[in-house]
Amino acid sequence: MVMVKHRLELLIGSKGVFKVNITVVGLGYIGLPVGIKLAESGFDVNGYEIDEKRLDDIKNKTFNSQENELYTRYDEVKDKFFLTNELLESDIYIVTVQTPINKHQKAELTYVKKAFESLAKRIKKDDLIILESTVPPNSNKEFIEYLSKLSNLKEDEFDYAYCPETIQPGNVFKELESNSRVIGTTTEKAFNRAHQIYASITKGKITRTSFLIAEHVKIMQNAYRDYEIAFANALSIYCDEQSMNVFELIELINDHPRAKVLSPGIGVGGHCLPIDPLFILEQNEFEPIRLARKINDQKTNYALKKILDLGVKDVIIFGATYKPNSDDIRHSPSITLAKDLKQCGVNVSFCEPNIKEDYIEGFANIRFQEAIVSKWLIVIAQKHNYFYDNKTRFESKNLLDFVGLLELCCKKSKQALR
Repeated sequence: MVMVKHRLELLIGSKGVFKVNITVVGLGYIGLPVGIKLAESGFDVNGYEIDEKRLDDIKNKTFNSQENELYTRYDEVKDKFFLTNELLESDIYIVTVQTPINKHQKAELTYVKKAFESLAKRIKKDDLIILESTVPPNSNKEFIEYLSKLSNLKEDEFDYAYCPETIQPGNVFKELESNSRVIGTTTEKAFNRAHQIYASITKGKITRTSFLIAEHVKIMQNAYRDYEIAFANALSIYCDEQSMNVFELIELINDHPRAKVLSPGIGVGGHCLPIDPLFILEQNEFEPIRLARKINDQKTNYALKKILDLGVKDVIIFGATYKPNSDDIRHSPSITLAKDLKQCGVNVSFCEPNIKEDYIEGFANIRFQEAIVSKWLIVIAQKHNYFYDNKTRFESKNLLDFVGLLELCCKKSKQALR
């Protein structure tokens, strides 16, 4: 890794060329790696986080363990990356706070607004504010007005850009350095300034567009992925009804060069796919999004029914995370399934090798060696490498394989014989 040894100099407003300081607001799954990458690129960076525990976790290297390079890279830039719970004066502010949904299935923008309330006390003329958080259409126009009102600055006295993050936890640095970016702005100056920042950290294409297009890009990327998974999940239910092996069918379908059916599971999890598409539905009807959300939620219910139909009272779910080889359980369908089973009177435990804690959302997390010899029904809900590496231990077990882990084992064995 090559680190720039000097501070970058950018043209900022009417002040000419001078040295730049950036504050990243929010040090979560996105903000922390973004701050590290900016520091690697030569900027002096303030990492602003109001959660004291998160700051301690970062300093103690116990946060965000799925990023293998996180703390190696953090150690190399600590002299240029200052962690603080106080919002310090900067030239550029990049907001990366979360935007979950509320109980009404609408975007919860409280975190963004609170960030802007804090910024309003600090920003000055010619400062640049960049929002990376995923937000519903038409949000950024309102945010500019909100920030202007709170700061007593006219809208043309500060620059504003929207550059939605499009990176995947577990592969953040590679995607930060290679993914294309879109920048929504209303002025050429704001775009040029934001472009200089992102061009310093990515080799991907950087494109200027409107706020409205930029807001849709991230949402529709995730909506499309959700729709692709929905087809696979619907196909798995159809194959059950027709007594077909869905994993064999998908393998043969995908032998065609123009076919790429994804693998089914027990639903869709994570902070993006089950959440972002709803930002469209809260304003406009878009039938494919609503259909995909319905199918993927129904697949979790379908898994529940298949388990209950067996009449078992004890279940171990192998895989609590929402994706393979991760410790991330955000909106995991495995967690939803466990809670639903418990409500139906079933005893439920997890076997999740990527999580060290003894309990996950109140359910016991049993070590593999103990779980695999249990007489309980085994429900395979995730394709972790650890499970594949111990594939022979699943032989002759009472189990339901919803993700094709054992099919994957058979497929790799066949390939090895070729």
